[in-house]
Amino acid sequence: MKKLMIAVLSCLPMMAFCQDLWQGTKQGMSVAEVQALHADAVTPQKIDTYGADSKALLVIPNYKISGTNYKVVFIFKDEKLKTINLTATEGVASVNYDTMATLLKKKYGSPISTESNSLSTSLFWLNEGTSIRLINMMGKVIIQYTVDAEADKL
Repeated sequence: MKKLMIAVLSCLPMMAFCQDLWQGTKQGMSVAEVQALHADAVTPQKIDTYGADSKALLVIPNYKISGTNYKVVFIFKDEKLKTINLTATEGVASVNYDTMATLLKKKYGSPISTESNSLSTSLFWLNEGTSIRLINMMGKVIIQYTVDAEADKL
């Protein structure tokens, strides 16, 4: 029993660091690890930056969900996977948002918060340390998967 407890407790720090993000990817994975998991992930023609220190190093240009194409963007900080954004590339934003809200509610239950203002509407879920945010901002629908490393310290 003691050995089992020691084994479980020794894995806890790794579990906090290696949170599941989306479709088997984990926070902290390298570019090569993500590509091994998602063979259709490619280096984008133009590498976008997110903030001062994060870059979109891989994309899946066409990922179909419920009949709509999404662009999957893998965002890395210091060569380690940090965030994944899925952005609808076609269709009507309000329809895409409602469809994704329904699918995410089926998967994660009711959102823990909602936000709405003149520019955007968003729903927020928390699943085993991963935050999932569905955003409809100025006609663009985005699903964002991320882990807040600072919150994991609490």
